Amino acid sequence: MPTYVEKSFIGSGDLYLDILDSTTGVKTGEFFLGNVAEFKLATPEISKAELKSKMRESYGKVLKSVITEFKQSLSFSLSDYTKENLKLAFMGDNEDLAQSSGSVTGELMTAHSGKYSKLIYRNLKSSPDVVVKANASGTWAAAHAYALGDIVKPAGSSYFFEVTTAGTSDDTTEPTWPTVVGNTVVDGTVTWTCRKYTFVKDTDYEVDYEIGRIYVIESGDIEDGQSLLVDYSYDSLTGSITNISTEKQIEAFVRFIGLDRANSRNCEVELFKVALTPGGDVDLISEKFTTLNFSGEILTTDAGTGRFLLKD
Repeated sequence: MPTYVEKSFIGSGDLYLDILDSTTGVKTGEFFLGNVAEFKLATPEISKAELKSKMRESYGKVLKSVITEFKQSLSFSLSDYTKENLKLAFMGDNEDLAQSSGSVTGELMTAHSGKYSKLIYRNLKSSPDVVVKANASGTWAAAHAYALGDIVKPAGSSYFFEVTTAGTSDDTTEPTWPTVVGNTVVDGTVTWTCRKYTFVKDTDYEVDYEIGRIYVIESGDIEDGQSLLVDYSYDSLTGSITNISTEKQIEAFVRFIGLDRANSRNCEVELFKVALTPGGDVDLISEKFTTLNFSGEILTTDAGTGRFLLKD
């Protein structure tokens, strides 16, 4: 009678993926996925076509059985939100976020009252601070026909002036421009209204320094839809960007290097080709540690589907 030797199993291990080139199917190198919360190989799904007897003596018995479909899948969960794992979860691709420090003078922006508008750069500096000005230019001309909404910015003035009554300017003398926002001056048959040129932070606008956004305060002097110019400086910034849903399918070689903790035995799973699919939501608001969940269909290759190694 054989001697019984207990060989139970308590598993742990490390998971590696090698994303196959989408055109050639060639390996591109294995990378470590971090902490694997779960790794499972599902029981194969088998579909069969059966020929059943209709004869008197053997009615209902299977005369012949042919396997018409054989499918096997895997599933795994990752607790590390790395850029490579997020690339898989979002079916996307990665690029580096590399912003050098610098400054911008006169970046054009359209005001949206009570809303944020994004600037080109992030990580803005507060010293020197962000300056928001009206996008105002134009010189006064004598005996000139001005339309409603036309503007001029006299040299050296801290204000610009908007036509609020259309007409023709004086044929000889430039008006004495007012210095109080909202005041008007009549110039020939034109009425000019004084407008603020440089706006006041925390009165007319707020700055989101981290993201690089300008919020237009509704009670301020910036009008909805007004064209603005923004001067600012920004610090360097590094990170990664995952572009979402750029891939329709991800195929990978899978290697699981495991340890049977009950018997101190090493094991290894190689799956030659797996079509991966994100499984479940990417939960970005939670009161507990969350996971990235995946499933995959194990595909057949010329070398087979895979193998399981159990070391002595």
